[in-house]
Amino acid sequence: MPSNKLQFTFWIIALLFLMALSSKFQSSTKTFLGVIESRETNLSSKFPAIIKEIHAQEGDEVAKGEPLLVLASPELVLNHKNLQLELQRLKAERNVRRGIISNETDSNYAPNSLGIQISQIQHKFDAAKKELNNLTLKAPFNGVIGSVHFKNGERVSPFTTIITFYRREVSLVKGVLHETVAESVKIGDRYIVEGVNGRERKIFAKVVSVGSRIVPFPDRLQNARILKKNWGREVYLEVEENTSFLLGELVTLTELEGYKDSTENTMAH
Repeated sequence: MPSNKLQFTFWIIALLFLMALSSKFQSSTKTFLGVIESRETNLSSKFPAIIKEIHAQEGDEVAKGEPLLVLASPELVLNHKNLQLELQRLKAERNVRRGIISNETDSNYAPNSLGIQISQIQHKFDAAKKELNNLTLKAPFNGVIGSVHFKNGERVSPFTTIITFYRREVSLVKGVLHETVAESVKIGDRYIVEGVNGRERKIFAKVVSVGSRIVPFPDRLQNARILKKNWGREVYLEVEENTSFLLGELVTLTELEGYKDSTENTMAH
């Protein structure tokens, strides 16, 4: 019997401990978990294309201007060819009309409308030629390849993300606030960001965005000892200084009490 009572007491203490953890990290705006991120850029094509060559893989660090992949676009080639033929036809017609005008007594007659057409087609032709010469997607800045969403030979629709690209510099922290307290966090609220791996690092971050819908907690932000799946609102915070935190690193965010955005304080007065 004493052993049963001791075991029962142990389970009660363990349950209270788990409830405290859940309250600390998932049901409070004072402290919650987050992940270090960077600003994301999605690279895409403006026209239908086929992936011809891929020069970068997920996780690769690349420099600004480095080729990431090469596209092929039969539609673009065909459009360029049709514009070239139309331009040649209009210029030939203009030359014929100029020959006729030179033999006419009425010198006021001029093919103005034809000249306008040629100018318009020439503009489209030049734009198409420029696009043909830019079928290689290059890194817009120094950064890291997040995801490559297509393989060689696959077709890509216009403005569909082909590569997800991140800056090397840490700039954001993403967290999820439990749905029961998510309404209390405001843009401009300031938090202390600390690592969970024991290294003493501390930076400050300010809330810049609060999600407009309820989403499930990501596995990394879900307390592993809490079996029930939690839901909440995504919160993005912008870091205020350079940091040694790594992309993807797990951190804790603790509200800096008494601080509100200066614009909010001004409006309150």
